[in-house]
Amino acid sequence: MRRIMENIVRDDKRATDVLTSLRSLVKREEKAEEQVAMNAVVEDVASILQSEAMLRNVTIERDLDEPLPLIIGDPTQLRQVILNLLMNAFDVMSFNPPHRRKVILRTRMVNQSVQVAVKDLGPGIEAERLELLFQPFYTTKDSGMGMGLAVSSAIVKEHGGRIWAENNSGGGAIFCFSLPVPQNESEGNVHFYY
Repeated sequence: MRRIMENIVRDDKRATDVLTSLRSLVKREEKAEEQVAMNAVVEDVASILQSEAMLRNVTIERDLDEPLPLIIGDPTQLRQVILNLLMNAFDVMSFNPPHRRKVILRTRMVNQSVQVAVKDLGPGIEAERLELLFQPFYTTKDSGMGMGLAVSSAIVKEHGGRIWAENNSGGGAIFCFSLPVPQNESEGNVHFYY
């Protein structure tokens, strides 16, 4: 019972942090910037959604590059981006047979940026919809509001990064975002997270 109550309190705090962070994003307040280890953020979100994944018979596979350099940003907002992308992946695979419900979370260092990718085994994205996905109120879901990807895009852009989607050659879609790695001003090197 104690562990369940601790989880409820922890999840309540996370939800409060997300709402506060989104409110500040909408109001254009300064975001809370700190050094962020993206692998830790990815693991945190995967842990938060583990129960949801089990309920939906979805396997979350991790392919995390280590070590990755730290980035500067708001970890609560970055958690929200990954959470949005994972929940969308869960949704698009709901009609797949259970053995075809797998999401791959991948991190990589690419051209002085940390890149995070969420790959699903869903039906993929129609070519004409790729450009519309990140626009506010655009949705392909019956009950969706069309704000999840728009908010994610705004968060990533606020962090100086970019976000995009593409179809995977083996089926499904890949949603990626990349965030710049700050350079050490004196040496031009990055600080790595181990």
